[in-house]
Amino acid sequence: YLQRWRDGAPPYAWGFFRQLAEREPDNIALLNNMAWLAATDPGAPAEAAGEAVRLAQRAEQLDGGRDPAILNTLSAALAQAGDAAEALAAGKRALALARAQGNQALAERIRIRVDRMAGGGLDTAPDE
Repeated sequence: YLQRWRDGAPPYAWGFFRQLAEREPDNIALLNNMAWLAATDPGAPAEAAGEAVRLAQRAEQLDGGRDPAILNTLSAALAQAGDAAEALAAGKRALALARAQGNQALAERIRIRVDRMAGGGLDTAPDE
């Protein structure tokens, strides 16, 4: 269904992802990936964008705040929702955690986003 999303059918794919999340409400990877798509894809359905923060918060809660990629997703979701202060705070936590874990590649991608947010431009573009 990710390919369906990419092929221009986000509402259709989102419906499938929501059903899957209802069946697997504790699937951290699924929740995180859904939140990332919803927060960073300008073509995401409005209902998806509206759920991004909740999904990212749930993924972080389940993970216990140990995964910097999940915190990065939370930061992107908060930015998309217009909560600049919380987005920046989550981004800084993600950056510190990635550095502490020695994940330099992820840390650099997060650092770029945090720098953009700190400069006033909320960056929700995918970190590719």
